[in-house]
Amino acid sequence: MVVSPTQAMGIETREDAPGSLRLVQELVNTADLEGGTDELDSAERVGLWLAVRGFQPAGPPVGADRERAVALREALRQLLLANNGAASGVAAATRLAAVAGAVQLVPAASPAGSVELRPAGRGVSALTAAVLAAIHEAQARGTWDRLKACPADTCRYAFYDSSRNRSGIWCTMRVCGSRAKARTYQRRLRAGRGAPDRPARRDRAQAQAQADDSPAANIVAATSACSTGSQRLRPPLP
Repeated sequence: MVVSPTQAMGIETREDAPGSLRLVQELVNTADLEGGTDELDSAERVGLWLAVRGFQPAGPPVGADRERAVALREALRQLLLANNGAASGVAAATRLAAVAGAVQLVPAASPAGSVELRPAGRGVSALTAAVLAAIHEAQARGTWDRLKACPADTCRYAFYDSSRNRSGIWCTMRVCGSRAKARTYQRRLRAGRGAPDRPARRDRAQAQAQADDSPAANIVAATSACSTGSQRLRPPLP
């Protein structure tokens, strides 16, 4: 299961991506931007990550393997931001195509009797092919645009949007969504919109006090008091 920064804090987030699309999600989430950690921060750790997922490198991993894996990850992140309306889809797809280069996919029969595309090669090349196959399959199933990246600059976590109308924006409303709302509110305060108009109310109160203390207001008040007093002192009619 993919564990997000918010899950690590004990806050539940969205469900994992289904099927082979989970590989894309797991790769993007190897970097925890908020926590400052990276599962692919060395060639050795890249080799271990690949081996655990069945993409055994052909030899000891080197720095070039890490560079390719990280470039693939960040190109995918841009695609997921595009799925969330936070980046250009054409630019992101072009970037992924440039990073992927020439990869091999071979047809194979699935247990269900259908034909699948499976990666050939080893290591990062096999990972790249598997990722492209997963994207192609998800696009055919209509689930690709549900995999998104959180638009928060400090997060960028990949999440699967299972909402009915595919309108999810944040990895979790309790953290990134709430922070975004707070920032929006603060911007409105600074712009003088959406905040209680305290200065205006204070100015109106001061103007009213000055009006109440004006000579005309005093005359009106005195006249009213005399009229009220005369009514109180008027003797009752027989």
